[in-house]
Amino acid sequence: MDVIYEGHALHKRYPWFGKPPAYRSDKSECPPGVRPEHARTVLRDAIAEAIISGVHSMTRTGDYPKYVWGRCEFDTTDGRMITVVWEACSSSPVLPMYHAYPIQLDRHSDTMPDAVEEMLWPDA
Repeated sequence: MDVIYEGHALHKRYPWFGKPPAYRSDKSECPPGVRPEHARTVLRDAIAEAIISGVHSMTRTGDYPKYVWGRCEFDTTDGRMITVVWEACSSSPVLPMYHAYPIQLDRHSDTMPDAVEEMLWPDA
């Protein structure tokens, strides 16, 4: 499945593919230091895999799940590896286009099934 991942400036305090940052304090912040090209590739592939694997909401936006969830590792510009649990939200009713953002056990879509929550936070 071909998925389009687009970052959203509301989750960033740094420029993203030429877009100025527009971070809002009521949004979860994407970690700095992750290269945009790396994030785009990792999240695009992970979102597609989550859709195929059924790790998504039953709620739909057009033909695609409204929410998709996962956990990914990202290498940062300072050589560290970080793990991010994320939620992706559909950005288009006609295209498989998503933006993703970090989530916490106590802060994610209410449509997340319990089994997905247990998969993302197995030690909670």
